[in-house]
Amino acid sequence: MRNAAVDVHATICDLPYEMLQEILIQLSIDDVMNLIRTCRTLYYPMIQDEFMWRRLSSAYGVDDRSPYNGRSFRTIYTQWLHKYGPLIGLWASDHPFKGSIIEFRIAQNRWTLGGAPVIIGEAWCMTRALHWEPSQPRYVEFVQIGFDLASETDTHHDRASVTWRTDPNLLPANHVPLEHAVPEKANRRTPTIRLISSRRSLSVTRGRLHIAHPTLPDFPSATTHAWYDARRAPPRLHVEHTCDSDGLRAHNSLRGWNTLTASARPTEAWSVTSEDIPLERPALCMYPMPWWDRAWPLVAPPHTVYPAALDNTPRFYPLRAHVQRGADPAAPEWGPRTLEGLWLGDYGPHKTECLYLEYRKSQEEVYAWKVTGDPNVPRGAWSWMMRLGDERDADTLGPLFPVEVGTEHGSVRAFQGEGTISESIFDNLIQIPIVVFLIGADRIKVRWGPDNFANAYFRYKGRNLEQSPQ
Repeated sequence: MRNAAVDVHATICDLPYEMLQEILIQLSIDDVMNLIRTCRTLYYPMIQDEFMWRRLSSAYGVDDRSPYNGRSFRTIYTQWLHKYGPLIGLWASDHPFKGSIIEFRIAQNRWTLGGAPVIIGEAWCMTRALHWEPSQPRYVEFVQIGFDLASETDTHHDRASVTWRTDPNLLPANHVPLEHAVPEKANRRTPTIRLISSRRSLSVTRGRLHIAHPTLPDFPSATTHAWYDARRAPPRLHVEHTCDSDGLRAHNSLRGWNTLTASARPTEAWSVTSEDIPLERPALCMYPMPWWDRAWPLVAPPHTVYPAALDNTPRFYPLRAHVQRGADPAAPEWGPRTLEGLWLGDYGPHKTECLYLEYRKSQEEVYAWKVTGDPNVPRGAWSWMMRLGDERDADTLGPLFPVEVGTEHGSVRAFQGEGTISESIFDNLIQIPIVVFLIGADRIKVRWGPDNFANAYFRYKGRNLEQSPQ
């Protein structure tokens, strides 16, 4: 029996569209968009396929178009989510030495009555809580991206726009709202969100003697990629090679970032220089921003003793929002991987800092990497580590300050390890012996060295919506 003739000229366009839809479901967003752009035959059927546009929109959590004032899923996706949707999530900056965290999410527009939901950007504002306990960050809004934000004279109502503003009620008393902080001079440009194709290698110079200082930890680090979310695609924005730094240099000079404070001697002043290194995946950058640190905590202000003379703006990298359910350390289901993810720790005068705990199976060790840092141990360094093979009897180690080991939080296990300390700006870095106490599913206390000073950590479980703008 002869085989049926095969049409060698058949293409994907010859398939019934219902079957083609099943194929489209398996494709990535970029593949679908490329197919639309390059196939004239499928162009009109696909752009009119609301089922497909809804699927693409649902990848960013948009399943209902009714709040978007009659806009189709095609408009919602092509004019808004395709370009800006990949912003959604957490981002960590390389600003020395503190670093910072920003978060993008879809929320109701509280600035425009009846407006469609928007992507809002919020800065994590870290504070110091009482009783040596870390505190949940405050979320300070600084940007909105979405529909219904343009002025009445703009007729492109179906195009997403970017608006920069800050609620004055959420800022410290010495800050002013961003929308009121923009200078009236015409030569000051509106901030933009862009991608930069290089990362910064930062070095520190000490005082008038120009004593070389070791390079600050790279961010992202070559030592670990635990906190870096490599699976997140960058937003579809213009990619540039470097930031515009002229305005920032002038602002630094005016602000006195290169001048000394009363508590610093001339030979102890520090300055920061940077070298751009090609980056495989672009980083997020927002500029020009010479006046932004007055208006919002996106960029950590320079520390009083160690002014940072920066020549460009911070880069932001995707931060893994790894939030998981913990387990009591005495429970059968407990394992070191239950510790992985974001934690908040109290660092005394440096306030609350964010860390990412990483379990290294080959070494049987857990490392606490600083996503945000301080002048002593900056972002990108590890704050402490514990050895799982060096467990101690918690009952014989005495009380923890300021609470006893036995608490209502659950069982307690103790492990020995090492902690990183330094005198100033990663100077004279040393490791000292520590004891790490795992207290219940979501709390840790670390006792440092012979002084038995202890600081507390708790697992970051996600946003506390009661503290975020509604």
